[in-house]
Amino acid sequence: MSEENQMNQQPDTLRVVYQQLCKSHRAIGDFRARLLVCLPLATAGALILMEPLSDKTRLLLGIFGFLVSLGLYFYEFLANLRCEHLIKVGQQLEAQLAINGVYTERPAGLVGFVNEAYLARVIYPVVLAAWTYSAFTPTGPVLSVIMALVVLALFFFIPRLLKLGQWPI
Repeated sequence: MSEENQMNQQPDTLRVVYQQLCKSHRAIGDFRARLLVCLPLATAGALILMEPLSDKTRLLLGIFGFLVSLGLYFYEFLANLRCEHLIKVGQQLEAQLAINGVYTERPAGLVGFVNEAYLARVIYPVVLAAWTYSAFTPTGPVLSVIMALVVLALFFFIPRLLKLGQWPI
């Protein structure tokens, strides 16, 4: 194949790669959005249904809910890192294609910093704290509140503590 034909096909190849990148980024974003809506609702519903259960059962279900939410928290963290990578690649492709697309012209977020990642950083620690509070309520309200606040603070700041990636502010 001549060099001229290769140069003519490169923009077409870049466009296909760009379209697939957009599709992947959108799919991750859609799944993350569903989790951010469903997780707090499911947690609230489960906590209400757990109220009449025995202390031992509430403790076990609370630990289970905490661990599941913890797994989703770290999944969200990794999904955010993937999205950040896709955004960087998308910006490079848009530069090569000479277009101003969704990666080059990204909004700063609500009031400059409230975006999907920031919302996840708020929602997941609250859910984890709710599971902690519910699980340890039988030990006494003061201890369960203290434990829930420790969990809330810890998981709100884990990205900074681990110094991994650029999770929100």
